[in-house]
Amino acid sequence: MENLESALAGGDLDELERAAAALDRLVEVSLGFARSAPGVEYAVSIVKAILVALALRLFLIEAYQIPSGSMIPSLLIGDHIFVNKLSYGVRLPVVHWQPLHWGGHRRGDVVVFAQPLDDDLPLLERRDFIKRIAGLPGDTVEVKGEVLHVNGEPQPRRLVQERLRFYDRLGDAGPWTGAYGQLWEERLENADGRGVSHAVLRDGDRIHFPYEGPFRVPLGHLFMMGDNRDNSQDGRAGGWFVPLDHVKGRALFIWWSWGKPGTGSPDEPGIRLERMFRSVR
Repeated sequence: MENLESALAGGDLDELERAAAALDRLVEVSLGFARSAPGVEYAVSIVKAILVALALRLFLIEAYQIPSGSMIPSLLIGDHIFVNKLSYGVRLPVVHWQPLHWGGHRRGDVVVFAQPLDDDLPLLERRDFIKRIAGLPGDTVEVKGEVLHVNGEPQPRRLVQERLRFYDRLGDAGPWTGAYGQLWEERLENADGRGVSHAVLRDGDRIHFPYEGPFRVPLGHLFMMGDNRDNSQDGRAGGWFVPLDHVKGRALFIWWSWGKPGTGSPDEPGIRLERMFRSVR
């Protein structure tokens, strides 16, 4: 160490190189056992793997399980999806801060977001929701005669199936209940002319409001709606909006699905192979 300090003080490069080499040999002799110990190397590998997995989950991609029927028929209870957390920018969790953001939000995108009504709750009590973007910053969203209007323009829709069989569930441990609904196809238009067509479920036996809105979306916010239009806690309930920095990412595809009906039995829950690796639209 003294030789190294002398070399640094004197600016002698040759002496500095020799002193650094001697110091490296000393470290190797003193701590070499730790470098080569199998247990230490194994522990270091585990720590590295955990850090990489944590970084991927925090900033790149995250798994999310569909807990409710608010997105039926597009997403079913028990679907497990991957969410692209870099869809719209880099977001720091918990604090709802986007140090980098590049936008790209589109009407029709299915996104996971932190429920803004839970911001004042303890961290473990806050909820993540998954809905479809129906209104962008500055939009005016209305529902007239069950037809979605954006900035005064009705969004096209058509009836696909009069009676669609589906299953809902009350809570994680609640019983599965079968029901029927009307299957519609709706198209959400965007300014660039590229619309997003998606499925919508309607309860034909329910009395519907003739008018909902208008919901004027503040700048820096989004208006969300569920595809199960008669059973979705979304922006229509109280007119709440989602700040852009609360959006965690866009849904990519279903990687696992378990629920009712399962493979091999229409009356029992099980694996739903036909839904696996299906893109979320």
